[in-house]
Amino acid sequence: MELPQPFAKQANEFRLFRLHARFDENGPAPLRVRYSDQLRALFQFAPEGGGISHAAIRLDNAAPVLPTSPGMHLRGRLSDLDLDQWHRTWKALQTAQSGSDASEGVSGGRGDMLPPLTVVDLHAGRVNAFGQRFSDVGISASTAILGWHLQLAGPELAGTVLIPKADSEQAVEIDLERLHLRHAAARLGNGTGERAASQPMDLKPRDMPPIRLSVEQALLNGTLLGQVDLNVSRVSDGLKLDHFALDGPVLRMSGNGAWRDAGGGDASSATHLQVRLETDKAGRAMDLFGQDSLLGGGRGEARLDLRWPGAPTDFALETVNGEVAFLIRNGHLLAVDPGAGRVFGLLSVTMLPRRLLLDFSDLFGRGFAFDQMASRMRLNNGAGELEYFYVHGPAARVEASGKLDFKHKTLDQVVVVTPRVSSALPIVGGLAGGPVGAVALFVTQRLLEQEIDSLTRYRYRVSGDWEEPAVERIGTSRPPPPPVPPADGGLPLPFSNGR
Repeated sequence: MELPQPFAKQANEFRLFRLHARFDENGPAPLRVRYSDQLRALFQFAPEGGGISHAAIRLDNAAPVLPTSPGMHLRGRLSDLDLDQWHRTWKALQTAQSGSDASEGVSGGRGDMLPPLTVVDLHAGRVNAFGQRFSDVGISASTAILGWHLQLAGPELAGTVLIPKADSEQAVEIDLERLHLRHAAARLGNGTGERAASQPMDLKPRDMPPIRLSVEQALLNGTLLGQVDLNVSRVSDGLKLDHFALDGPVLRMSGNGAWRDAGGGDASSATHLQVRLETDKAGRAMDLFGQDSLLGGGRGEARLDLRWPGAPTDFALETVNGEVAFLIRNGHLLAVDPGAGRVFGLLSVTMLPRRLLLDFSDLFGRGFAFDQMASRMRLNNGAGELEYFYVHGPAARVEASGKLDFKHKTLDQVVVVTPRVSSALPIVGGLAGGPVGAVALFVTQRLLEQEIDSLTRYRYRVSGDWEEPAVERIGTSRPPPPPVPPADGGLPLPFSNGR
């Protein structure tokens, strides 16, 4: 049977199935069904004949009890409940049924034989939904005048959901006390990322209702994100993200976007997202996205204007288009394997490869403090164009520009490193000539600082596989300086936040 677990079985696998029906002068007795230890059910026929008026289904080995009023109750305990897979199975059954009805000239469906579902009371050891996995979840649901009322209870997912009736224009209201997300759909620096617990539901934007979401406590990979608010409205060709906001101790985010039909058939859709991020703890913010132990401290902001084919959950660096820019002040890049002497671990921040071999162990072997780090990158179907990147600190200035290929994980870039030799001259002068010498060299340094530093500029070409790139010294020519972000801290992007 091509059903989700625990009901799936191979063709040569034996499972107990028992159906017990009894008829007497008073009519049919309740129909009893048992499928191995996974399902037991009771069905009561209406006294006047026709369909089933009362039904009780248990998804375990406990005895079902018929409801006192017409309707169907679904109860039980499951080790696994894959809602994504059940949704795909249900859609396949609907497609098969509609084809059968059309060929046989039948106007009704087999679903008319069963009473409407009125109560759900389930407990699952693991629940997969929308590509995420949650453990130890209780699901209680009942019908109300306006639709369905769901109560979710678990250590990683808890709250209420109000689902309006199918013909209603009201929004689905999701009010969660806590939402623990285990992983991101894709991580910076890794095009494939850590994938979801299961393939998400195959949804289309036109089929989705408007949504209002509020989360009191959202976590990602065990780290507190904060409060989340989201409003989604329906438009003629899909959904519009009117407002998204995250307010937390590490990161603040706001944005808008859309998920629309792309005009390429039933399976074609596209997502557009505009986001602004701000943080007073840039290092911890990067940890949230899997860039562990890379950056310390720092205040920063980032802006993203991204488009990709498919649903919001289909995000992948290999297919995304748009622009990304960030600016971080007063932080430090942490030392990476200082014993190796030549490893400068900058690459995950700039979307360069993870290791770049340079000859500056004295500058970078124990980390690199910086006053400002900024970057802007254009993305086009898996190809990245690094318009500029620079890190400016007391010890050196590092600049980079060039191309990245997220599909093939290759790059071709130019990296320029300028050690700030002039910053050490007063110290040398103090040692050699005493305070008078230090003062004289300090004045000379201020007059000739740019010229002194430009004499020690090193230029490299970094190309090939981004895990083990080839690094070639290509001279000491001085490229034009990269653009400097505005004094107010804004970032030059082709959109304004809140558009």
